[in-house]
Amino acid sequence: PSLLTAQTVVEAAQANVALSVRLCMDVMLRQTPPNLLFDAAGFAYQGIDRGTNDYGVALGVDHFYLAPADTAKVAVNNPTGGNGICQVLTGKLGQADVENLVAAVVQQTYPQARFERTRDYWVVNDLAALPLIFNISTITTQHRYEAAGTIQVSMSFPG
Repeated sequence: PSLLTAQTVVEAAQANVALSVRLCMDVMLRQTPPNLLFDAAGFAYQGIDRGTNDYGVALGVDHFYLAPADTAKVAVNNPTGGNGICQVLTGKLGQADVENLVAAVVQQTYPQARFERTRDYWVVNDLAALPLIFNISTITTQHRYEAAGTIQVSMSFPG
């Protein structure tokens, strides 16, 4: 038997963010139910009931898949069906590192992808009937579930 080299938290975050981006792209481009992908990859599911508003209307449940050691977290609308958005979150890497990682994952997974980058988002063409839009940002204030400094990668289609 051989010994495994221990990973640093940053190395684990890079690996888990890259995996999360690949799986989110499958969720978006193939409309594969997230529970099939993320459960098989060893992520833990967490549902957070948002309660009811002042009028007694249920606000629904937020759905997350968690990688070990808080290295990556994925948010989806629907864990068992199609999704219009998939988000990857991490507090263990900087925005520039995440941008480089996302670009590398997209190019390795889909070499035909054609990027159009603007200051605020990337449009990735030639993957589906509609372009896949990536918005990579740093959460700057306390968010409902995320600490300031968390990097958020949101994937969606136009419209």
